[in-house]
Order: sequence, then structure tokens, then C-alpha cells
Amino acid sequence: MSNTSMTDQAIVLAGIAQAAMLGQSISARRAAQTRKPCNAPCTAFGARCARQRGIFINKKHLHLGLKTVREAFERDSASSAETLRYCASMLHLQKNLVKNPTMLDTLRKRIQQLQKQIDFARRSNLQPGV
Repeated sequence: MSNTSMTDQAIVLAGIAQAAMLGQSISARRAAQTRKPCNAPCTAFGARCARQRGIFINKKHLHLGLKTVREAFERDSASSAETLRYCASMLHLQKNLVKNPTMLDTLRKRIQQLQKQIDFARRSNLQPGV
């Protein structure tokens, strides 16, 4: 296995773990642990990248994911187990979505629509009276 392949696999694993941790945080607390949404990976549903690294803004945005992976393998805790279950569920979902390109395309379009709505709401809040 090449070094690049292992690096790409580590990046993907960190991204999955980071998304799982953020999803777990949102479901438990109704808010993400991070205050910066850019720390979450850009969605793979909306991006078509030749390499896994292209899905993320840059490597520093994977800090939470890398930390989550390290802690999941170093600790034997209920929190780690729950995070790993979220990871497994996302991988299962991804496997099923690959089999159904129509559903994947629908998700991609709706996520892009949500992003446009979020961008519009942010612009509206920055410019009162518009």
C-alpha cells in the first residue's frame, strides 16, 4: 500500500470520525461542539473530488476528527463506542447511497439548496433592512 493511499485513508477516517462526533454532539446537545462550522468537512454529497483531500478545506480542519479517532482507539468508553457506532452507520448509509444514484443526487441537490438558504440568511443578518 502506498504512502499516499494510507494518507488518504487516514484523512477519510478522520473526516468520518469528525462528522460522527459533530452529529453525536448535535443529537445530544442540539448544538455542535465547535463554534466554527468550517471545522466540519465539506460535504461529500455536494463535492465531486478526484481525491479525498479535496473534500476538506485543509488538513487543519480535521483536528477534531483526528483527535476523535485517536481517543476512540486509546480509550474504552461508552462515548468512544457511540462515536464508532455513528461512524459505522455513516459507512452503511454511504454504501447504500452508492447503490442508489438517484437518492444520492437528490441529497446532493437538497444540501446545495440548504447551503444557499444558509448563505442568504447570513447575508440578510449582515445587512439589516435588505
